[in-house]
Amino acid sequence: MYHLSRILIATALVIACQGAAVFAKPDIPRSDIPKDMPGDIKSNVEDLYSPDAIKRGTAAHNLGKMGSRAFPAVKFLASMLDDNSILDYTELFEENITSPGREAARALGSIGKTAVEPLLNCLYDKKPEVRENAAFALSRINDPHSVDGLMLTLKDESSDASSYAAESLGIIMDSRAAEPLMEALSSSRWKTRKSAAWALGEINDVRAVEPLIDRLIDENATVRYYSADALSKIRDPRAVEPLIKLLRDNSADVRYYTAEALGRVRDPRAVEPLIKLLRDQEWKVRLSAAHALGKTQDPRAVDGLKTALNDENVNVRNFAAEALGNIGDPMSASELYDALKQEDVMLRINAIKALAKMKDQGAVDHLTPLLKDKDMNIRIETVKALGRIKSSSAVAYLSPLLYDKSYEVRKYTAKALSEIGDPSAVESLINVVDGSDIDTTYHAVTALTKITGEEFGANSVKWKEWWHLNKDKYMRR
Repeated sequence: MYHLSRILIATALVIACQGAAVFAKPDIPRSDIPKDMPGDIKSNVEDLYSPDAIKRGTAAHNLGKMGSRAFPAVKFLASMLDDNSILDYTELFEENITSPGREAARALGSIGKTAVEPLLNCLYDKKPEVRENAAFALSRINDPHSVDGLMLTLKDESSDASSYAAESLGIIMDSRAAEPLMEALSSSRWKTRKSAAWALGEINDVRAVEPLIDRLIDENATVRYYSADALSKIRDPRAVEPLIKLLRDNSADVRYYTAEALGRVRDPRAVEPLIKLLRDQEWKVRLSAAHALGKTQDPRAVDGLKTALNDENVNVRNFAAEALGNIGDPMSASELYDALKQEDVMLRINAIKALAKMKDQGAVDHLTPLLKDKDMNIRIETVKALGRIKSSSAVAYLSPLLYDKSYEVRKYTAKALSEIGDPSAVESLINVVDGSDIDTTYHAVTALTKITGEEFGANSVKWKEWWHLNKDKYMRR
């Protein structure tokens, strides 16, 4: 059925392309520019004819910034898709190296649905750069009406149009594209195979599992790790063992992305192989292994992650701390306490967050000294952690931070005292209702209301009067 419809669609679109060849040829007479075209659009369309490539690219860029309003410029932009003059004017364009043709494609993508039909016609132009830029533009529009044309373009073996077509189909996520995308996994062009793998992951069709597993041994490393990523999105048990095998790939990038993929799959079979990967020679692979193990939340990973807290690379240490927090095993608390004393700010922050997730009451004595840290972010994360742990013994240490020089620290301190809910914080909270910034006042009043059940708003006089009469009753609780 697919092959028959492909023939019919191809015939129809070739006829349409021939009938609208003006869109595919850079030879529209300048005299064809409508006199009644809006001035700002017209001036940029006129610049598309400039002998200066940067001026042509800038004009296309400007038309794209106008969005759908620039629809009168569509046929002029489409006629310059083969303009491949090299531009590296990085201050203006999104890409470091671009061309007027690519900027025209980008503009057509921004203009949107009114550009779809001429772009579909351009997919069948004789010039590969026209087909490629047309497919690129369609990848930015996300219009289901382009699915049939894009499926046919997957067969383009002479340009990157097939790669952009695959990306477009992945963005649109139409299940009709699954079969032709599976066929595209066998393309002679590695970019097309890579994009087809990504698109199949987005479409999430279980029929793609076996073809994607076959691509795990592709000669191109990028195709291998895109296939691994796609399999992690489909999350079919058949893929787990082949993915585990891929952890031994000779490409560090493949090992990195495969570990990430297995982390998303969260299959217990992957835990031990990922633990071994914590000893990989490449730090980014060790990092991804730690990240993946955190997602599995499997206690078997704790010992390996505790060792990784002393990894020579600080990024690995950071991810190991985060992973231990996700697993939440109290047996890792001691190593996290040690991490609080390290110089690296991010490691200390991740250790603080990990202890907060564990809600370890024993962590309070190790965290409270950090409330005096010179780094504002350390103080903020420590305040948040103590609020999450909800230990009444932290109130006396938190209360002075209601006067911290950082309004964010003050705000989060009030919120933390609210979470703890201990009446011993009431007096300190009342004292900052007046004369504080609006955020701290709001959170202080919110905390007071939560702790006491009373509602006096930002009226500190009433709060003080009420507290004077009721303090003994609350403090005896």
